[in-house]
Amino acid sequence: ILVKGGSTLRISGTVEIADSVSIIVEDGSDIAFNDAFCKWGVNSALYVNDSNLTATNGTVLTRRDSTSTWNGMRISNAGIVTMTNTTISGADYNEVIDSQVLLTDCLFNVPTNGVGLTITNTLPGQSIRITASTDNKGFYGAGTGNMGLAYDNPYANLFLHGVVFEGLCLGLANGSNPALGDTIRYCQFNNNSTGMHLFELQYSPLIQNCTFLDNDLGAYFEVSSPKVVDCDFKSCDIGIRTELATASTGGIYDSNFSWGETGIESRGSNQRVAYNKFYTNTGILNHAGSILNMGNTAKNLFQAENENLKFHDTASYNARVQLYAGHNDFYHTNP
Repeated sequence: ILVKGGSTLRISGTVEIADSVSIIVEDGSDIAFNDAFCKWGVNSALYVNDSNLTATNGTVLTRRDSTSTWNGMRISNAGIVTMTNTTISGADYNEVIDSQVLLTDCLFNVPTNGVGLTITNTLPGQSIRITASTDNKGFYGAGTGNMGLAYDNPYANLFLHGVVFEGLCLGLANGSNPALGDTIRYCQFNNNSTGMHLFELQYSPLIQNCTFLDNDLGAYFEVSSPKVVDCDFKSCDIGIRTELATASTGGIYDSNFSWGETGIESRGSNQRVAYNKFYTNTGILNHAGSILNMGNTAKNLFQAENENLKFHDTASYNARVQLYAGHNDFYHTNP
């Protein structure tokens, strides 16, 4: 199906798309899903280029056969992609390029080796806003080798609020140097191999009031220095791993680390760590080149099961923490 020349295709009700069939929308046209239930066959896909896409009112885009997948959505130069109360299920991957993205109360069910959504923007003003006002909206994985949301948005900001990332190999990933700070608030990262991976971000994103539960690794900051505030890391093997993070704009504040193996693992990082509470087996694990700033009234509370502070590496190294006038409290529950 080809929609072009400024035409509009409106889809509602139940629609079945056969194998190897595509809907192509181009040349300034529109496609609108309203209370639609679309079953997509193997190798079927939706292509939108230089056109508008909206999906509302309980629309579901899903695979026709539960044992297979469909190709997913390929959207580029779309201006604004708007989806409200929409479910995308069983797609190999969904891709948005050079478009603003506005998603509200949407659900992505990601199959084995699939990707819920990738967003790659190269122009100023292409912001990303993904929010949820009800529970159980976001990115959910089934199987292995999958990813929830990956974005590269260097000239505009990302705003995430209330979104769930659950059961994924990797929940959220970003690798860019944004001109404006990203904001990630009240999101949940549950039962993932890695909840969040931020890579090489010069500007410090804000991660606030988020929960990381039962992840192998809650948050991985690689050459990235976000500001983490009022977050909970529960039952994670490692709450935060920070590597080569040195920007003074970042830091870890007012957060709780409990019921896990290690609260913070640091290598080659110089981060401010203040007003946190550690109830894990190991509070902080320091590797080579790490200088964590817990001085000047940092007021952390350490009540780890085995070690509050641990220094470890396999070769000669220098690692330290700054405790001068920090007023940190150290307790030990394992005699």
